[in-house]
Amino acid sequence: MLEELVLAAGATVVGAMATDGWQAARDGVVRLFRRGGADEEEAAQVGGQLDRGAARVARADDAERARARLVPLWQDEFQDLLRRHPEAAEELRALIDEITASLTAERREGIRSRVQHITAHDNSRVYAAQGGDVHVYESDGER
Repeated sequence: MLEELVLAAGATVVGAMATDGWQAARDGVVRLFRRGGADEEEAAQVGGQLDRGAARVARADDAERARARLVPLWQDEFQDLLRRHPEAAEELRALIDEITASLTAERREGIRSRVQHITAHDNSRVYAAQGGDVHVYESDGER
């Protein structure tokens, strides 16, 4: 359950970057990290990291590709936050709902399309990508 929350949080926050609702989303994330026990210096670092990510998206030739590269970073940040402060989960859920409500329908659809669940069993292989390419090279039966 928390894994899905982390996946959604990363996609939602990054999906809001370089949109009209970005400042409110950014402030909500910083507030969440501060409440999660972060000191002012750590909260300022989170804010700076968010600002750098949003600037990267804003100046990118392909904003969706830039966002796709940032999603795993923020998923890791939220996972770390919830590992240290599991009580912040409900506040994170509320923040995701708040951010999602502030986005356009097109932007919300872009966020939903980023969550991907892939399972492989036994000797099967899965090759997948979002916002990128997968190149697989095999030679003479070698894996």
